[in-house]
Amino acid sequence: MVRFWMFLFAALITSLTAGDALENWVARQKQAPALKHAQWSLFAAYVDDGRVILERNAGEALAPASGFKLFTSALALSALGTDFRFTTELGYRGNIDENGVLRGELILTGGGDPTLGSTRIDGNPGLDSLMILLSAAVEKAGITSVSGDLVADLSLFPEQRTPGGWNWMDLGNYYGAGAGALNINDNLYRLYFEPGRPGEKARVAGTDPPVPGLTFINHMKTGARGSGDQGYIYAAPGQWQATLRGSIPAGGRFAIKGTLPDPALFALQRVKKALAEKGIPVTGTLRKSHRAVPANTRPVLRLTSPPLGEIVTVIHRRSFNLYAEAAGKMAARALGFEAGSAGFDKALHQFLEERHIDTEALTAADACGLSATNAITTRMMVELLKSLPAEKWFDLYYNTLSVAGDSKRGGFFKKWGRGTLLAGNARIKSGLIKGVRSHSGYVTGRSGRLIAFSFIANHYNGSLRAVDRIHQALLLRLAQEH
Repeated sequence: MVRFWMFLFAALITSLTAGDALENWVARQKQAPALKHAQWSLFAAYVDDGRVILERNAGEALAPASGFKLFTSALALSALGTDFRFTTELGYRGNIDENGVLRGELILTGGGDPTLGSTRIDGNPGLDSLMILLSAAVEKAGITSVSGDLVADLSLFPEQRTPGGWNWMDLGNYYGAGAGALNINDNLYRLYFEPGRPGEKARVAGTDPPVPGLTFINHMKTGARGSGDQGYIYAAPGQWQATLRGSIPAGGRFAIKGTLPDPALFALQRVKKALAEKGIPVTGTLRKSHRAVPANTRPVLRLTSPPLGEIVTVIHRRSFNLYAEAAGKMAARALGFEAGSAGFDKALHQFLEERHIDTEALTAADACGLSATNAITTRMMVELLKSLPAEKWFDLYYNTLSVAGDSKRGGFFKKWGRGTLLAGNARIKSGLIKGVRSHSGYVTGRSGRLIAFSFIANHYNGSLRAVDRIHQALLLRLAQEH
């Protein structure tokens, strides 16, 4: 018995010493130039019994950037299920006469699918393949021409695609593409430049795909060779003249990605073009409708997205905003809320409160984390992560997170923790917007127990790498000491 108590005391002293050492190390890191004036919040706990093993400013409301996607994907999987698929339907109203002329409208009904025409998921038809499918279906239906309008039914989601709190600098660039009822080609285009000498203007060489009506005011400069993409496209949703600023590197042809001004109109333009190439003219206008089409529409083709589980993989590993926004809007709608930012906020509050997670500090201005007005606490994040192993979809959620040090599943963390306990172990989702860096997820400690963690820095100074190095070292210490 004496030996037992001696062992227990020794274990306690070792634990306290390790804890004190970690707290002292964290305190020293807070004085590093990158974090000295920053808001820095840390929280970690064992998943099995909830015991807290790291806590610093865990109740502060901070912007998580794309770490917020962990909330969105959990909500979407809960509300919709792993096998849920978005649908897009092509149909018509009116009659087809003996010559194959459609005396009526051809209608493309948006189902909120963010993968329509997207090649981010293997096997999903890209833009050109999608147009072949649609035009072939119209031909198979016996339609030789359309005398009425080509209509996009956009009634599923609210008219405003883009959350109101997004930064002007972000809106014209691909990651600022909001999700509408009808999305296509990731709602983006590639803008190509022919660089000159450093300091000279870079010449606009065109877009892929071509976007009818889109023009540019070009102030883009050529930067030094190897300087990377420092270019920005300034344009609001629905704005057809974009301003180009910043620089692209000297060397060969270079592309940056911009937001389509009107994805639904672009989809209609491409469908009309694909039909014309098959000899099926549309003589009416291209028209968008935010009212649902009548129920007597006759089906021509029904397209389905990859399952939500595959969409979540892209959300987690590639942090693609459009996919997250669409999943969040559809989840809100499935739960009976408006499929917009306000509805998503209500749906997320309800989801967390059902799990007895305090939402007093929560602000959900969007579903992807791009808004700087989003706010969570690291405690809230860890409470969410601790609650998820009970869900039937947890294995998918966990296994679609980026794996530290894994060349295939690592996402942005392929080089993290190589040769350490983190490699092949830590599952991480990061977040990054101006002045914000976050890392959240799971790591299995040396003890074999699963730990949920969340680290968020707001208003840090200096380099992103400095914050990343500190967060990586902290995560390694958690794994080694617990």
